Amino acid sequence: MNFLWISLLTLAILIFGTLIMRLIKRSVRRKKAGPVSSSGTLQDAAKNLDLRIMLKLSSHFDSNFNNIDRPFWQVANEGIVVKFTKDETPHFVYYKLDGEWNYTLRSFNGEVLPEALSKLVRAKFRLYAISCTEEIVFSDSESKTYILHLHQGNKYKELIIDNNEMIVINEKEL
Repeated sequence: MNFLWISLLTLAILIFGTLIMRLIKRSVRRKKAGPVSSSGTLQDAAKNLDLRIMLKLSSHFDSNFNNIDRPFWQVANEGIVVKFTKDETPHFVYYKLDGEWNYTLRSFNGEVLPEALSKLVRAKFRLYAISCTEEIVFSDSESKTYILHLHQGNKYKELIIDNNEMIVINEKEL
């Protein structure tokens, strides 16, 4: 009877060990698809992607963003991001792993909104200052989405404006 228990325990340990080894191997494979080296050139990103995807990325990026000095390309498990600054404004262009454009985010200091949206925000949060505006353009939408960071003294709010609908997504006292 003891021999049976020892055999079952040994078998369980072997199965568990094999499972752990598979998880470790899977983890190592995912890490290889992680961020590229610190230089961040398109050639560095190409090391982790096939040629067809790189051509698709390059074609979209070059046709939509002209005269960009030293874009930083980074490949991660969830996609590809290209970071650059144009006209002193940080840009982040996100692509899916298959090379499809997903969205572009631009980050501005202060308030950078169309006049109608600015009036909407000012009517509701007239005592708050806007410290940062993030403009997001999604691939499946013609309209822009905005995330606003507002503060008044030690009060802080984050708003999202999408299709002229304004929602407070974060609110706290600092």
